[in-house]
Amino acid sequence: MIKRHTRRSNLKHCFLTAIALLTSWGLYGQTSFTIPWGDTPESLGLQTGEEIERVGPLCFAVSPDADIYVADTIHRQIKRWHPNGQFGGIVVHNVRPTALAFDNRGNLLALEAHTVKVFSKQGELRRTLRLPENLPLIEGYAQEVFDENGLVGVNDPDETVYLFDPNLPTPKEPLQIRKGRRGEGGRRIFSRIENRKVELAIAENADERGPATVQHAFITPRFSDTIRLGAVIYRGMAGAKPSIICETEEIGPQSVRLVVRVLASDGKETAAYELPNRYFTTVYEKFEVLPDGTLWQMLTTPQGVTFTSRRVVP
Repeated sequence: MIKRHTRRSNLKHCFLTAIALLTSWGLYGQTSFTIPWGDTPESLGLQTGEEIERVGPLCFAVSPDADIYVADTIHRQIKRWHPNGQFGGIVVHNVRPTALAFDNRGNLLALEAHTVKVFSKQGELRRTLRLPENLPLIEGYAQEVFDENGLVGVNDPDETVYLFDPNLPTPKEPLQIRKGRRGEGGRRIFSRIENRKVELAIAENADERGPATVQHAFITPRFSDTIRLGAVIYRGMAGAKPSIICETEEIGPQSVRLVVRVLASDGKETAAYELPNRYFTTVYEKFEVLPDGTLWQMLTTPQGVTFTSRRVVP
């Protein structure tokens, strides 16, 4: 049974820590629901044990219709929920994707090892791409699959992007190699961590040989001198006046904070939001920001998997 949340229940508790930031979450306009753990079609699988890591859904993606597609890792399925929490059915069977995304045609891209499967939103398999085995792809946090101008893209840990023609099932090499993800106007965006400071480069004509950097933005921890930055990930452009969305992990002595940074196109930070980060299981894709500025977060808890949405960019 799906549990819906109200402003006075668990949702308020989950976002209490955000008050400390310059820009707090607030409660207006939020949507939230929880999918329980279990083995029924309407639930999500959970693997637990005394000496094994807890495993639940690793990733999710939001469709152009605002439906939420979740990788049920334990049951090897992709399931769909509507934004009001209503179950939309099992869409795909016999898959274990570690990254999901939608392309510009509304197809679902599912990355599993070095294979990308392309499904219709109803779950029909349209094509399969078997990428070169020598690509340095590493399953885990920040490993993504995505669409870039009609090409299928994947990235390595050094933020090098490999782009493939979706109509070639067994490409021997990438069609293009670029440094960083595509931003506004075709510019590339990538980051470099130096001690407690992160340089975000916004570059022209960035290929595998290196970019011609035109702008820089600097991101520093917000909370104290004992905090250091962990992962810094560019998550895309959003909003009417396109803003740069970055995900940062800020590591302290007692906790790791998950922060969404919003930057103007010139690299100046305009807002920051702290998200709940007490995950019950390992998750590779914690949130997604849609082009209209709506953020969806997937948070695993002992009770189930909670999805919450809120507008973060006007």
